[in-house]
Amino acid sequence: MRKTRENIVLRGIRGDICQYLDELVARCLDTATKVIRSGRLGALVVMGFCNWGVMASHHKLRELVTQVREVKRYPMCVYQSTMNTTQHDKLLEALEPYGTLGGVDGPGVVKSRVEMDLLYHEKRQSAKTHLAWVADSTRSLLNPPTLRRIVDIVHFEWSGDVGDVEYCP
Repeated sequence: MRKTRENIVLRGIRGDICQYLDELVARCLDTATKVIRSGRLGALVVMGFCNWGVMASHHKLRELVTQVREVKRYPMCVYQSTMNTTQHDKLLEALEPYGTLGGVDGPGVVKSRVEMDLLYHEKRQSAKTHLAWVADSTRSLLNPPTLRRIVDIVHFEWSGDVGDVEYCP
């Protein structure tokens, strides 16, 4: 998981890594917002993909988000995509028509796999709560600070067991 995370990010870099990663986060938010605003079908595709990402690989995603630590050797680069909330606010606005379950009843990248499975089983029973669930999955996954922890291999190093340099699954 650690090697996969680093290799994918490093493969596309041509210049300043902070600028590159910041642009990736910004483009991700912009593209998702545009597709969600394009209509219900586009919104369902984006939300479904985010829900799949959160649910299908949740144990790895949670580990990645919770088991990285900020590197203190040098100052953190400023990401405009995380400092400027305009892009994220536009995404949240585009998701409003699909509802929300709130933080307690909804999905979250930091919740345990067991908790997520139990909640999802209950929420998928009705179309309204299921739609709110996938919208909340999108909100949780596409939160700029969360995205940064996932892709910023320079300022957030892996600290979990799977993150050991010598670990090979």
